[in-house]
Amino acid sequence: MATDAPPVASSEKRQRRAASVLEQLQPAWIPNDDVNWQQQKSAQTRITILEAAIKCLAVSGYSSTTTQGVAKEAGISRGAMLHHYSTKQELVEQVIEYTFYKRLKNNIEDFSKLTDVERVSEMQGVEVLWESYFTPEFQAYIELAMAARTDESLRDVFRSKEQVFDKINRESIRQIFPEWKEKLKEVAVANDILTSTLLGLHIYQYISPDQPRAQVVRKLISRVLVMLREDQIDPFSL
Repeated sequence: MATDAPPVASSEKRQRRAASVLEQLQPAWIPNDDVNWQQQKSAQTRITILEAAIKCLAVSGYSSTTTQGVAKEAGISRGAMLHHYSTKQELVEQVIEYTFYKRLKNNIEDFSKLTDVERVSEMQGVEVLWESYFTPEFQAYIELAMAARTDESLRDVFRSKEQVFDKINRESIRQIFPEWKEKLKEVAVANDILTSTLLGLHIYQYISPDQPRAQVVRKLISRVLVMLREDQIDPFSL
């Protein structure tokens, strides 16, 4: 098992590269700094609405989230709400887009704070990702994913956004974690192992919470990822 971080670009450079990848996921309605005041104000109102929707989804669930409730949580009038989102479907579609973007943005920022030792030897990225599963953004993601199981129109939107997110997320991993840079296929497998296991572990914690067992599982995942990274196992020959 490797114990020393390889010579790589600085954390700041890695973060800038990942941020450039993130731009591909940035919603078109989020303006650049050079737009006029009215556009900035409109975008900020949308963000306020979407943040309120995320909170409603995380706290109350998908079926109990309404445009009226979101408007109340956002502290805006119903008229202002309808100006931006006339239906729950329109709101939810943009919540999906915004949630994926914000999750990746936050992950990139948090991953970039890791030292080389924390990142490579201690595999602290697993713990950073685990902590992100308890944010409102991820709770909203879970609610939307579960609702998409039985809502065909929601499923179509969610699936297409998930596919885009998955592609851009894997590229951001290669920028933030350069030790995986030359392992395109392995990154995909590692990401599937990590996210699917943590997702199941996260849901299970609500049913039968056991922090010590959850920590053991995360350590085991970290060990498997190291073995995959260091070519100690070949998932494509199993």
